[in-house]
Amino acid sequence: MTKSSVKVKYLPTVHPHFRDGLLKGNIHELPDGESSFHTSSYGYYESRPYASDEYGVSYDDIELEPNYWQDLSAAEFWSNYEIVYDRNAKKANEDGKETRVQTLNDNKGFIRKRSETAVLRYYLNYDNDEDLARGLLVLFHPFRNEMQEIHQHDVRALLKENYDAIQHKRMMFEKFKVMTDLIKKIQPDPANKPTDSSSEDEDSFKEIESTEVLDIEKFNNFAGECRYREKFSSECID
Repeated sequence: MTKSSVKVKYLPTVHPHFRDGLLKGNIHELPDGESSFHTSSYGYYESRPYASDEYGVSYDDIELEPNYWQDLSAAEFWSNYEIVYDRNAKKANEDGKETRVQTLNDNKGFIRKRSETAVLRYYLNYDNDEDLARGLLVLFHPFRNEMQEIHQHDVRALLKENYDAIQHKRMMFEKFKVMTDLIKKIQPDPANKPTDSSSEDEDSFKEIESTEVLDIEKFNNFAGECRYREKFSSECID
């Protein structure tokens, strides 16, 4: 029911050199210097408008706020906008009526504001600090040139510098993160663990795993989130 009524989009979080691309059909006819691949999801995002001042466009109040487009993250962009591939999309306002279609920079086409936000899917690698930092930055840290502003820097240091802003945007898409804070609070402190001399009872006790596999996977994600907070939280910065 959810997938039938709400659009689901996937955003890759790996380094650009390892992402899949869609080749153009007329690859042998392309002029020199033109990319052989269609525009990627992050390529469209980088070409978002600079200001909400296009003639004939009807903007939402939030789009009229100062620095709206500059502060918009890739996750927010793709959850709130659709790419319009119709070359004649802007002809709708020739009769004087306002339109919801906006022009992207660099001749990348047009976008239209969604009436309902889309659901985003992405993968964060909690087993590798660098991959985790890179994934969070490309999703929730605004940029205009991904390579120059993210991958040519120390991504772990960049994440620490922008931790609070990234966490604020991340909370829009990961409501379950509240649970990770609760788990961190209830985890017992090893220093206060009571000593028990009845080792015979412990040896004779046999544990039976009754937790569902899906629940175990969810808990592992929560545990990974706790490790992430310990490593990158601004509270942990010297």
